[in-house]
Amino acid sequence: MKPESLIFLISQPRSGSSLLQQLMLSSGRIHSIPEPWFMLSLVATYKRFGVNKAFNFDYAQINLERYLEASQSSLETYKERLRQFALDVYGLGANPRKEFFLDKTPRYYHIIPELSELFPEAKFVFIVRNPLAVFHSTVNYVFKRDLHRMLLSPDRMDDLLVGPKRVLEAKRTGAKNSFFVRYEELVRDPGPSLEGLSKFLGIPLRQDGRYELDEVFAKSVSIDKKSLSLHEKPVAAYAETWRDSQGPLPAKMAVQYLDRLGRETVEGLGYDFDALREQARQLPKTQSRRILGFMDYFNYHRHYSFRTEAKFWLARKFNPKHD
Repeated sequence: MKPESLIFLISQPRSGSSLLQQLMLSSGRIHSIPEPWFMLSLVATYKRFGVNKAFNFDYAQINLERYLEASQSSLETYKERLRQFALDVYGLGANPRKEFFLDKTPRYYHIIPELSELFPEAKFVFIVRNPLAVFHSTVNYVFKRDLHRMLLSPDRMDDLLVGPKRVLEAKRTGAKNSFFVRYEELVRDPGPSLEGLSKFLGIPLRQDGRYELDEVFAKSVSIDKKSLSLHEKPVAAYAETWRDSQGPLPAKMAVQYLDRLGRETVEGLGYDFDALREQARQLPKTQSRRILGFMDYFNYHRHYSFRTEAKFWLARKFNPKHD
């Protein structure tokens, strides 16, 4: 596959990337499959993520450097071979009748600079969404309000706390091969956003925002079909579901999530920090010890390791004598 045929769609998870993927596929000139993810594994062979799962990734990266040195090669040579391998893998999923391949993997927010280095000819599309809406969707849809389980999911905590900052960093670089879409604008009036995206890609997109969910996506467990299968175009009401009385965010939780993200991040992504914080304060209040424990996690995130805080929360929840 030619690198200029690649399009990456990256976002903080729960930001509407699955919807935007379908709208982009409506052009008839783009092929895609649900969330390939594989570039995370490839980049992890030389980038230190500081994670330990089955084996120490940092040690693996260190020993790769030693191997390259011993073989009188270089990291740049390795990256070039990896780039060609990745293009071959993308070719496996490509449709010869389509000009472009779209890799929609939200968690590529972890490796945006690396993807830009490996594929400078590719195009990058980002979608951003109201942080409170993302948080609401994560709490209610992903974890069914099981905050205890969310505490024990460091990858999801990265989605909430790291993802927005990485996307903002990409926005600030202002690369000519990147385009940003705002979820609220897309669902309320898809025309302008799709027109801008169409010009960026050089591909005509349907301006009415209608799409047909392909069987491959309808059967996939890798994308959010909760709303995609119910509609055939963007629904403006989804911009405000975070206020939903059937599963509202408790006020304290919402306020402290915004504070943890920080004014710079929220406003850098195009949202009014003070207005959102005031709206969050108007949400229902709760006395739930479960919520309080979660809020302690946010308050002391900088002073406790994830595991230490999670163990403390669990001990207090299941053994009242700890209080």
